[in-house]
Amino acid sequence: MADSGTQACAHCGENHPTNVRFCPNCGNPVLGPPGADLLDGTSTKQSLELHQAKSNNRPRWVGLLAALLIVIIIVIVVLIHALKHGTGTQDSVQTSAPLTSGESISAGPSRVPFVGCKSDGQGGPVDAPKGESKVVPIDAETAQRLAYYAVGEDFGVLAPRGWYCFGSYGSNGEFLSVSPRPINYTNMSSAVYEGTGIRLSDTSGDTSGRFEVAKTIARVFPAHREFVNNLIAGGGEYQASDFTFGPFPNDKLTYKSNEIVEYQTPAHSEGLGGDSRAVTTTDPISGVAILLGQDPDLLQLSLRLSPGQNDLAAFIIQQVERDAATQQQTALSHDDSSHDQDKPPQEQTTNSAATDQK
Repeated sequence: MADSGTQACAHCGENHPTNVRFCPNCGNPVLGPPGADLLDGTSTKQSLELHQAKSNNRPRWVGLLAALLIVIIIVIVVLIHALKHGTGTQDSVQTSAPLTSGESISAGPSRVPFVGCKSDGQGGPVDAPKGESKVVPIDAETAQRLAYYAVGEDFGVLAPRGWYCFGSYGSNGEFLSVSPRPINYTNMSSAVYEGTGIRLSDTSGDTSGRFEVAKTIARVFPAHREFVNNLIAGGGEYQASDFTFGPFPNDKLTYKSNEIVEYQTPAHSEGLGGDSRAVTTTDPISGVAILLGQDPDLLQLSLRLSPGQNDLAAFIIQQVERDAATQQQTALSHDDSSHDQDKPPQEQTTNSAATDQK
């Protein structure tokens, strides 16, 4: 047997006996002097070759398993961090949570079918108009549940598909009722008060509808109270005692501007949603009241939906607000055009020249 002296390990530098196969300090194979024999009679070279062969023969699944474990650990760490601090995905879910009627809805655009509604009034019956599908900023899934019911090009409302509709008109304004039950001229005014339904009214402030407009202004539009005061000061049939200033006690109001207020009248209550006819109802009535023009006209929506359709209320209300804004803009453009046509030719030329100089 070869001399059992010591030598420095080529890997860690610690001394070890020359006749050992592996360094006692670091565990690496020992490279002894050329031809040196180990305790089992093998040479140093043979020992190294044997160690390498065993390493090469190690099953590959061991390495794959180790890599898989590392990946699993990384995934767990990432998930824990996401739960603690939140992610972009969570933020997007929060911003698309169910909306209240006062919040803005933005999606789409999608198309909903146009449903023409018959109407009747001072001038006699009017056939249902024909129209094209309406483009609305609503997600496709919600749009599949809605249709646009109208008695004209610019007077209509979104409502659940498959409902009935009927309109009326007169010197005081224009009205449209939509209901899951058949309706006609005689029962259309009670469509919302007696159950599920939608009613849209456009009451004129400069004709026989002025009293109804003034009553609503006194209740919820303090910035326009001058309209009521002028009506009272006219010395006609209207007295101060005919009006109640201030909102209904139980109504919940959400002001969008001085001319737009969303509301909810609770069950068994009198409010913007209805008068004494609505007191016996078991569900609230929601909607929006909007003043249009200088006179002004009152556009008011009242709706009551079934529990499975309540999520549609905000879409219906906000579409009425969008239609009103479009109608207002169109009216302003028409007024500007008419005003310009009424100017003397010299004034029109002067204004045009001034515009060119800017």
